[in-house]
Amino acid sequence: MPKPPIRVPTALALASMLAISLLTACADQSTSRFAAQCSDGGAVHDPENNPDLVSDCATLLVIKDALDESDSLNWSPDRSIRYWDGVATENNRVSLLILGGLSGEIPPELGNLANLRELYIAGNDLTGAIPSELGNLSNLATLSLSGNQLTGKIPPELGNLSNLALLSLDGNQLTGEIPPKLGNLSNLDRLSLGDNQLTRCIPASLRARFGHDGIVFGVVGLPIC
Repeated sequence: MPKPPIRVPTALALASMLAISLLTACADQSTSRFAAQCSDGGAVHDPENNPDLVSDCATLLVIKDALDESDSLNWSPDRSIRYWDGVATENNRVSLLILGGLSGEIPPELGNLANLRELYIAGNDLTGAIPSELGNLSNLATLSLSGNQLTGKIPPELGNLSNLALLSLDGNQLTGEIPPKLGNLSNLDRLSLGDNQLTRCIPASLRARFGHDGIVFGVVGLPIC
């Protein structure tokens, strides 16, 4: 029986793999560097007994480093995290972020803030796609990304946010369908998707919960799935 041909990666595929490896290595180095800075006692009190807050501190510094126009944020290893702009903590974990005046893409590292309950980054100049990693924020109750310039599809991973009560994505440039998985959000009582370029149809599960009128979603004219 003849052996199947061996597939040799193309130069483009190899270049892509190398780029991904380099980006991952750089991200790991940045996280390690910021974790060391957050462990010196300036940003986190008693860091040895608060390793989770040290991790959150490092994550926020990675996020600041990735965003444009973030120099105005006073996030620094030399300042207590409890006094960082737009940051609130509870039980020695970051629980709330309210950020303004930013541009660039939403860093996927936001998905590492395991105890985050409220995320408000509306009214910025953020571009690019919504990171699927936000679907890892199992404690999130509020997600407000409205009034940016976000593009691409709504990640179906947002349907994993079982504690989500408010989801606001209006005023962006999102395309594609409304993920049916959003119908799994049993605690969701406020949903805003208007002023986007969404297509296809409104999932039946959402239509049943929020009424029979697409105006609720800001996507008038879309049929029920």
